Amino acid sequence: MEGGPALSKWKRVEGMTVIELIIVIGLITLLAGLTLPFAGNFGQRNDEFAAASGVVQALRRAQFRSMLSEGGSNVWVRLVSGTGTDYMIYTGTSYATRNQDTEEIYKLPDTVGVSFSFPSTTSTLNLRFARITGNPFATGTVYLYSNAGDSSTIRVGLQGQITQ
Repeated sequence: MEGGPALSKWKRVEGMTVIELIIVIGLITLLAGLTLPFAGNFGQRNDEFAAASGVVQALRRAQFRSMLSEGGSNVWVRLVSGTGTDYMIYTGTSYATRNQDTEEIYKLPDTVGVSFSFPSTTSTLNLRFARITGNPFATGTVYLYSNAGDSSTIRVGLQGQITQ
């Protein structure tokens, strides 16, 4: 032999065996199975958070529009209790006589529901803001909830405070 280690008759091949491959695939499947429910709930939580932010923005926008006294009309926010419902900002003396040219309609995601606690309301809330001051004519709480069990509370105060 010339100057090197003797070569064996069989070479050892490096790599993964079938058993090792099955174990790795099993672990990946297990991890994916554990994380998917959390990922699904994350989307519903995000929907609820975005919907709550949208309702707060609509309330504040209506308040601001009433302070500007747009067209000399009352500015209202309309919410209907339930899941995946519409909410809107409109002007006029009532919902029945609203100016449809100035209404802004928004939709809650199907995974988000709304309810509220205001005096003299049933399944529909029509909240009016006073011109010039922007103060609401009623105070109360709006509740948003998701199918994932998360919820947000929005409070409308007598002096026009809108807090989430």
